[in-house]
Amino acid sequence: MRKFDDPRTQNLANEIERQYGNLRKFSQRIEIPYSSLVSMLNNGAYTMSYGTMLKICMLLELDPIDFTPLTGSRSMGEHLLEKQIMDTFSRFNQEGKRKVMELLEIYVQIEKYTVSFSRVPDGGKQEQEV
Repeated sequence: MRKFDDPRTQNLANEIERQYGNLRKFSQRIEIPYSSLVSMLNNGAYTMSYGTMLKICMLLELDPIDFTPLTGSRSMGEHLLEKQIMDTFSRFNQEGKRKVMELLEIYVQIEKYTVSFSRVPDGGKQEQEV
C-alpha cells in the first residue's frame, strides 16, 4: 500500500484499495488514466479538479471534504448540505447562534418543513418526507 503525507489523500487511497484492490483497477473503472490518478494522489487529493473529485467520491461513496465513508443512507447532496449548514452556523457569534436556534425551533414545528418517521416491518424507523 502506498503511503501519502496528507491524511485525507491517504484516506482516499486506502478506500480505493479497499474497494478495488489497487489503483489500476480503479482507474479503469472511473476512466481516468492510471498515471493521472497516481499523479493526482502524489500531488495531494485536493489538487485534482472539483469535478474529478466529486466523480471519485460519488463512486466510492466518500465525503468529498475528508474522504471518509458517507454514513447512513443519506445521499452525498444531503451530506454536503449538512456540512454547509454547520460551516455557516459556526461563523455566527453567540447571539447569532441563539437566534438561529430560536428560528429552527419555530420551523421544526411546521409540518411542511419536517421529516416524519414511520415504522418498518423489522421494527426500525424509515424516514419519510411529509
